[in-house]
Amino acid sequence: MSQVIELQSFNYVPLQQSLSRDIVLNKMVGTHFFGSFKGLSFTQLTELFGTPITSEEDHVKYQWLIEFEDGLLATIYDWKVDYEKNSVWTDPIEWHVGGHDPRVMDRVYKLTKLDEQMTFHEAIVTMEKAMLMMKSRNVPFNYDRLNIAWSKIQRGV
Repeated sequence: MSQVIELQSFNYVPLQQSLSRDIVLNKMVGTHFFGSFKGLSFTQLTELFGTPITSEEDHVKYQWLIEFEDGLLATIYDWKVDYEKNSVWTDPIEWHVGGHDPRVMDRVYKLTKLDEQMTFHEAIVTMEKAMLMMKSRNVPFNYDRLNIAWSKIQRGV
């Protein structure tokens, strides 16, 4: 990688706040998983993206749909969380990020400031994982995330 591209700020709209539930769910069709994160509570996500869509389904109970100004969609959701053993209010939950384009993962990291919390060690581990995944060629990898890690390593942060 000869050039590191820094992510810029993106304007976004949490669609579940302004559209009907059916329209939001219809827009989510075809989105798929790109990555996940821990470190943000349900309350923090609600402060950033508003009240989520709730569901009584087995796999997803809370989900947000975010549309960026260039039309890209990102979904943030809890996937297969056992709420009999975990509380969304008190336990760390792994939040999944999906969409139609892998760039949404890094945009969500940028909006939530999780990219700023990545340590130097985590950046090295991310690079190592990327190299292993590239060798296998059977496992998809989010290369935008790799750019963030590489940028942190270059800056020594």
